[in-house]
Amino acid sequence: MTQRYLVLFLVLLVLLSRANGQQTQTNISCGTDPYVAQRIEADSAYRAFVLATRSTPTEKVDNETLYRIPVVFVVYHVGEAIGTGSNVSDADLSYQLDLLNRRYAGVAPFNSPNSNIQFELAKRTPGCAPFGGILRINASGVPNYSNQGVTSHDVGTALANSFPDYPNKMFDNFLVIRVVNTISFASGYALINGGNVFVNATGMKDRSDGNFLLAHEVGHVLSLFHTFYGSQLQSNYTFSCPANANPNTEGDYVADTDPHKEGNSGFCSPGYVNTCTGQPFGNLVYNNMNYSCGSVFSAGQVTRMRAFLQTSYPTLANNIYLTTPSSAEALKPISCQVGVGLTSSVGYRKGIQHVQFEQINRQSGDSPHNDGYYQDFSCSNKTDVVMGQSYQLSITALYTYAYRQVYIDFDNNGVFDEATERVVGSTVYGGTSVHTINFPTISTTGTYLRMRILVDEGNTPPTACYLPGNAAYGAGQVEDYAVRILSTAPPVCVLNTTLRSGLWTDPAVWSCGSVPTPADPVSIGHAITIPAGQAVCALHIHFNTGGRIVYEPMGKLSQGQ
Repeated sequence: MTQRYLVLFLVLLVLLSRANGQQTQTNISCGTDPYVAQRIEADSAYRAFVLATRSTPTEKVDNETLYRIPVVFVVYHVGEAIGTGSNVSDADLSYQLDLLNRRYAGVAPFNSPNSNIQFELAKRTPGCAPFGGILRINASGVPNYSNQGVTSHDVGTALANSFPDYPNKMFDNFLVIRVVNTISFASGYALINGGNVFVNATGMKDRSDGNFLLAHEVGHVLSLFHTFYGSQLQSNYTFSCPANANPNTEGDYVADTDPHKEGNSGFCSPGYVNTCTGQPFGNLVYNNMNYSCGSVFSAGQVTRMRAFLQTSYPTLANNIYLTTPSSAEALKPISCQVGVGLTSSVGYRKGIQHVQFEQINRQSGDSPHNDGYYQDFSCSNKTDVVMGQSYQLSITALYTYAYRQVYIDFDNNGVFDEATERVVGSTVYGGTSVHTINFPTISTTGTYLRMRILVDEGNTPPTACYLPGNAAYGAGQVEDYAVRILSTAPPVCVLNTTLRSGLWTDPAVWSCGSVPTPADPVSIGHAITIPAGQAVCALHIHFNTGGRIVYEPMGKLSQGQ
């Protein structure tokens, strides 16, 4: 009789665990909070970005647009066959991507509001080569990785930056999910408002519906904090209740998730009392950003994620990485890898912050330690010039007295010739410098060519493939872009009309195939976003039905030349 009642009791527990769509749960721990604190302390550009987005305005959120985010899985294995050990199989990764999409769509058994955010494997590399979205790297040669895995956030950053294809950049046009053999201090972690996620291989093999590890970490990327964010460890080894007088600007910055103490997550029991409110936890125990039984996002969290994509990080979604590149887009790879001499373990801002050249207008993370010494933007940042013409290139690199050099692979042979293909070579103080580039008569017209920009504060001149660096602050940064040289100027576009919603700075948004200049009249019939910190201009603007401007922080639009 006792055994019979025990069986009935276990059945009842299973049924209760599945109430409200709950499944058998996977326990997780997250190392995001100390990772973000460390990055904020070391990187002022990242700190400013996080502070600017903590209280994200949500009153004008577009709930209709489907945000499709390209995903790159980078699997750091230790030499095993695919599907064995840390070399997680394609099938397991595909399952995790499907599970992520089901959780963000709120389909059964996940009863969230539909976020209208979808994740898809990237279809191209940063160099415009066709791609399946999964990159496998044998990291067995990285010291201590095989037997210790990732033992700190710095070790994870160093691992990502060891391989140049997908370094640990702050701003990217795709979501990078880094699958590592083990993480000693957490199940995973992510960069708030960034494009990087670290997860352990075990979590990517768990095919139970209760596995909310990836949904949790991706939530951080999309600007969600832990539901207990702001809870502080006290002198008596207990945690405090987060401040929540204004839930839109304190705690986790979401009004419909009650504050609670870290470590007091509700234990998968909706009736468990939240000591910060005196009320039962309710649905909060099932929240994906809690540590309890992650299954749902609140309506406020969905709104915050969509507002973040719309106003602060629109380039992460609906971009060129969702399309397979044509043969004409592929750039000739450079035959050398970027070498680095002296490095620094501190996140000094010694890299490139901003590049502006015709249709190229790119803000990027400028901490080589955190964002990588080499950043390839050649697939997503292109421009056209006309042979025989001269153009102005603007480079911003703060706090750097450094070499600034620019190369263009004119003959498209994969080698930057120091004598004939270096078009800028100067030493300037930190800040913005403007350089004139003259485009000679060449035979490789109509083809995208690689343009390399570098800054370095070393005591000896850098080359196109080597940054000597500085003993005090380490090396600088290299960024690649693409330029196509036309034999004649294209026909003048009489009226530049929007073709779809997107960034003002994206040529694909406009009927003329180019970003409007101060001399262009424009017609706007879609939601067009002015990127953060950028000033754009048109001759005059006409708004059609559905046309509107979305301003990111410090974005400006003016009319007239």
